[in-house]
Amino acid sequence: MANEITTNQATGLTLTARLVLAGAFVGAVITLTESSTVSGHYTGSPPGGTAANVYTVLVFNGATRIADGLLRWDGANEVLSASQASVAAIPTTPLLAGSYTAPDNASILDIKAKTVALPADPSSQSGTVLADVRKINNIAVTGAGITGNAWRPA
Repeated sequence: MANEITTNQATGLTLTARLVLAGAFVGAVITLTESSTVSGHYTGSPPGGTAANVYTVLVFNGATRIADGLLRWDGANEVLSASQASVAAIPTTPLLAGSYTAPDNASILDIKAKTVALPADPSSQSGTVLADVRKINNIAVTGAGITGNAWRPA
C-alpha cells in the first residue's frame, strides 16, 4: 500500500509528517504531496523498514503542527479496523429483479393530490380556521374561547 498518511488542508502548502512512538520521533521526515486532482488533499507513506506498531502521526506546515492522528502499521501496510474491512466486504452485485418491490404509485398520487391542495403559506390564509375543540387533554370543554366566553370544563 501507499499514501496511508492523509490530511486535508489549504492548497499550496509544504507539509511534512513525523511518526511518534513513546514520545519520540521515529524514522525520517515524511514529505506529504498534494493531490493533482483534489486541491488541498495531501498524502504520504511511512518510510521503508518502519516496524509494526501503532504510531501517532503529526503533520507540520513548516515548524507548526497542524494535524495529528493514529496509524496502525503492520510493517508493510496500514491495519484497517474491523468496520473498514467489513465495508470492503459489502457485496456489489446488482439488485435482482425478483427482489424489487415497485412503489405503490396509486397511494403516492393520492397523497400528492391532498398535499398539493394545501396552501403554500398557511399563515397568509384569511378566514376562519375550522377546528373541533370539544376536548383538551381528554377533558370535555365548553365555551367559545373568546372574551366573556372562555374555554372551561364542561
